[in-house]
Amino acid sequence: MRLKAVLAVVLLLSASCALGQSWTIGNDRIERTITFDSATGLVTQRLTDLTTHTDLISAGKPGLELALACNGQNLNGSSFRLLKADQGTLPDGKSLTILLESKTLPLQVSVVYRVYDGQPAIRKWLVLKNTGSEPLHVSHLTIEALAPSVGLSNETV
Repeated sequence: MRLKAVLAVVLLLSASCALGQSWTIGNDRIERTITFDSATGLVTQRLTDLTTHTDLISAGKPGLELALACNGQNLNGSSFRLLKADQGTLPDGKSLTILLESKTLPLQVSVVYRVYDGQPAIRKWLVLKNTGSEPLHVSHLTIEALAPSVGLSNETV
């Protein structure tokens, strides 16, 4: 009986890892939901203007959070594994830092989000860290590839 319980817990944990993780950062004016799973990597699933209740990311079209070329390899979402994520509250807002590690190169990337109280914007930046002893050549850096939309083209002027 005890073995069955342990097996059930292991299967549950395996399933939750396969589904990925999700974080939401925002304030009373804007909110962003970011997800990570091993197949797609880090993506923005939702970006919402809370004052107008408008979803700025079209359903089914998540936004790519980062891509780059490093030492001749093209790295995108599925090229990284999730190490950890830290959410914090600051005196004037909130922060979210997601730490990723390349599966093939000695490279860590921190994706940092910052939202300020009362401001309808979310700042984002990347911190690249070479964890090896040899230099890395980084090019073609894409910090974000979102296709925001405020509505249907025939309804927007």
